[in-house]
Amino acid sequence: LLKEALAIRRKQLGPEHPDVAASLNNLAVLYYDMGRFQEAEPLYKEALAIWRKQLGPEHPDVALSLYSLGALNHAIGRFQEAELLVEEAISILDRRGLDPDSRHRAYWTRARLKWDAGRRKEAVADLEEALSTIEWLRVRASPVELHRAQFLATKMGAFEQMVSWQVELQDVAGVYGAMERSRARTLQEQMELGGQDLLAGLPEAEARVLRQKEAEAASRVSTLRKQLEVLANRRDLPEGQKQRERERLEVALWQAQEEYMAVLGEIRGASPVYRLVLQKDRKPVGLEEVQGWAKRQRALVLEYLIGWEASYVLVIPAEGPVAVEKLSVSGEQAERLEVEAGALNRARLDAILHGREAGGGEGVLGSEGQGGLLAGLGAAWSAEKSRGLLRKLEVLWEVLVPERQREELWQGKYDRLVVVPDGALALLPFEVLVVDSALPPRYLLDVGPPVLYAPSCTVLLQLEAREAQSVPEAAQPVLLVGNCRYEETSQEETDRLPEYLAATRELYSQRGGRLVALPASAIELEWLNVAFQRGGSRVAWLREDWATERNVRGNVAGRRIVHFACHGLVDQRMGNLFGCLALTPGKDPSRPGDDGFLTLGEIVGLPLGGCELVILSACRTNVGPEQRGEGVHGLARGFLVAGARRVVASQWEVADQATAYLMAVFAECLAEDRRAGRQVNYAGALQRAKRWMRTQRDRPEWREPFFWASFVLVGPP
Repeated sequence: LLKEALAIRRKQLGPEHPDVAASLNNLAVLYYDMGRFQEAEPLYKEALAIWRKQLGPEHPDVALSLYSLGALNHAIGRFQEAELLVEEAISILDRRGLDPDSRHRAYWTRARLKWDAGRRKEAVADLEEALSTIEWLRVRASPVELHRAQFLATKMGAFEQMVSWQVELQDVAGVYGAMERSRARTLQEQMELGGQDLLAGLPEAEARVLRQKEAEAASRVSTLRKQLEVLANRRDLPEGQKQRERERLEVALWQAQEEYMAVLGEIRGASPVYRLVLQKDRKPVGLEEVQGWAKRQRALVLEYLIGWEASYVLVIPAEGPVAVEKLSVSGEQAERLEVEAGALNRARLDAILHGREAGGGEGVLGSEGQGGLLAGLGAAWSAEKSRGLLRKLEVLWEVLVPERQREELWQGKYDRLVVVPDGALALLPFEVLVVDSALPPRYLLDVGPPVLYAPSCTVLLQLEAREAQSVPEAAQPVLLVGNCRYEETSQEETDRLPEYLAATRELYSQRGGRLVALPASAIELEWLNVAFQRGGSRVAWLREDWATERNVRGNVAGRRIVHFACHGLVDQRMGNLFGCLALTPGKDPSRPGDDGFLTLGEIVGLPLGGCELVILSACRTNVGPEQRGEGVHGLARGFLVAGARRVVASQWEVADQATAYLMAVFAECLAEDRRAGRQVNYAGALQRAKRWMRTQRDRPEWREPFFWASFVLVGPP
């Protein structure tokens, strides 16, 4: 096809037209990517000659051609010639100030040339210039946070390169800086924008038009969802007609959601407030500051970078030097994990946790009959299945945590373990790692300190620095939301609950499923009320018919703790923007703001400034599309943006009754700290509740990770 395009352009435009050079360059790029360097080189040279003649020696296309030819010479080992070509490309790009994308690639290529030549200091300086250009491009890539994160993910190779070089240079501060800079940072930007009117500063007429467009787009989405829900329950239509109408509505809903995202992008693009936040020179907190925090907390911090070629863990202890280790899988470990031996890169980790290669589809089923380790953890265990999972969890304990730190955690050296995950690691609760596989197994939960999670070290310290909430004694600092009114369901539908827990609202409607009642949520609210009042905190309730979006929005301000006991629904599309907590529908369920589905897009607007803790006693509230750096786009993220200091959220579907007990004990542990006059240890209270679950002799199944490991604390201890 490229050859045919080249022939047409030559015939219609002449042999020296700039578009002919573009076709030559495109064909050369294809040959380069295929490793057919001898065929690519003359095409690159011909394209360069045409562009120089027709466009002049300073044109950005000339610089691009020089860079491409330099990269080819680098690939075939002609390093001196390659460096001269790339030098010329950089000179043009720097003088003209154009095409920053080509500029970062040219600097990165020159950095690799200098590194191979042993000029390490110059190589790091060039790579630093490439990273700075990428960061400049990220801010301008899109007004939509999800798209900026996706853009940065395409450039991760440069950050991974910097980490690997700094490891070789034994510069742990350089490793830390590159890891932190590789994080998406959209969460930081959203946190700074929390509670601000994005349309402030715009002319009133322009702001009014944009607000109207947003309201209309949200209303279309809500109306189409309701139509799908009504259609699913109609019994008067022939199945064929029903199917055709369902397909029409699904397409319309998809388009309406895309239009809604486009409107959000338009608002952000027009917003002076948004532009000011994006333009900030946002640097990570320094390594010394993180070390000081770890010392004060007696914490061990493990920060991970999961790369395409290799992965690393940065170890920041409470005492002693910072260290970094490259993660690998030995032959014996690989056999037990059912992957190939070698560096623990992104593809291998995805194969272990998801049962598929990175970016793959449904994946290869493991020996447990599940699509990867996470699927096995997120299902009720059986004795037969647990043996294979335990073996893998024991190996991951060895692979993910360096030997010295494994010993120190076992010996009780630390009061806290902080995990800063990357990639699929954001979905793995470290408490479930097996430290001793002898039956009954011992988990990190049993022997280690409380574990907490952070999107990045920078975000962790920013969350801790948020102002504490001052609540008058006469106020009600705790808000409990739950025991929502869902449609009545048959026993058959209740029995099918696990099938629907992970579905979006549309899937519920399409399959004819409905939100089944959660009977234990009523008991959970009663128990939490008693526990918090024992701790001296007055409690406000939103339950049954009162547990609506509108009432939540009007009652969350000024609360120290907010607790939800309801269904949690995930949408893996569009950054989980339409994932939601399912509450009681309001009087007019066609209204987007009171339809019973508190979406991620709506959660970020809740007035939660000063809130110490949000408890999401619901399914999969820390699950969503994976984002390189800063974890996943889960519902928990929305509450951090809205102002909460920390969130307890779930990694998989949770059992109704077991969750009620776990949350009740968690609340009792929090209350116990308050009664004793101690600083509340949120991470410690959650650990004590999980350990309690493992001791219940009348419910031996609760000892298994499915029942206690799902809930994690994101934020400071």
